[in-house]
Amino acid sequence: MNGTDPSGLWTEGWCVGLAGSAIVGSASVYGCLQESNGNQQVGLSVTGGVGVGLTLNLSQWQRFLTNPSEAAAWRALGASGAATAGYEISNANSVEDLHGPFKSHSVTLGAEWGGNADYFTGNSADGAVTGVYLGAGVVGGASYSVQQTETKVRILSGHAADAVAGIITVLNTTPAAYALRFFMRNFISAVAGGPATHDASTVGCYT
Repeated sequence: MNGTDPSGLWTEGWCVGLAGSAIVGSASVYGCLQESNGNQQVGLSVTGGVGVGLTLNLSQWQRFLTNPSEAAAWRALGASGAATAGYEISNANSVEDLHGPFKSHSVTLGAEWGGNADYFTGNSADGAVTGVYLGAGVVGGASYSVQQTETKVRILSGHAADAVAGIITVLNTTPAAYALRFFMRNFISAVAGGPATHDASTVGCYT
C-alpha cells in the first residue's frame, strides 16, 4: 500500500501492442511493464492471442446501409490494424497471477488515429482475474473480436525492478492517469466485485 496504489490490491501496467484483423479473423500481441501491491512485485508480461471477430470497412458499410445487398455486405467486410500504447489494470493479486490463458473481448476504432480496448477474464491460483486495457495510437478500421490469449510473465528484482517501478510510478502520477485509473478501478469493481474479493464462481471467467 502506498501513494501510487492506495488500495495495495491491484495489478497495473503500461503497455505497447499490435492488433490486426481481417474479415472474421484476428490476432494481437502486447508487451507490458507490470506492478502489483504498490510495487511490491514488479515484472514484464507478453501476451499473444488469436480469435474470431468482425471487421468493417467504414466507407463500404455506409454504402451498404443506404443500398443493402449481398454484394455490398461482402464489400463492407475488410481489415483493421492498430499500434497503440496504453494502460492496463486488473484485480489480480500479483503480477504472477497474470500468467496463463485468458479470454479477451477487443474493440478497435480509428481512421489514422484512434484507440482500442480489451476486456479480459481468466483464472489464477488466487482466484478469478478480470482486467481492462485502454490504448491509443495509429489505428485504421473498425473491428470487434473475441480471442484466446496466453500471457507469459517474468518477475524482476534488484535494479531492474527498481527501474520498472520508477517508470510505472511516474506514468501513474500524471493528471490524466489519475482520472483513467479511477474510472477503470471502479469499472472492474462494478463488474467483478473489486480486488481481493473476487471468486472464480462469481466472475465470468474462462479456463
